[in-house]
Amino acid sequence: MSKSTPASWQVCATCTHWTGTRQASTFRDRAEYENDRVRGECVGGGWNRTQRAPSASCHKWVKWAVLK
Repeated sequence: MSKSTPASWQVCATCTHWTGTRQASTFRDRAEYENDRVRGECVGGGWNRTQRAPSASCHKWVKWAVLK
């Protein structure tokens, strides 16, 4: 994984509703993903059933449980 986002940032990459390919960093303080062109479906969030980039955000953000 070449890109990462801090767990405190309220964006899709760190949201439980986002289904894009990602993993937690070793210390679980960042969400890591391939690049900014990765897309994942929003499931139950503010952009429900649409493809979103890891840097997108919305008002229904819920922290991904894997992150601290």
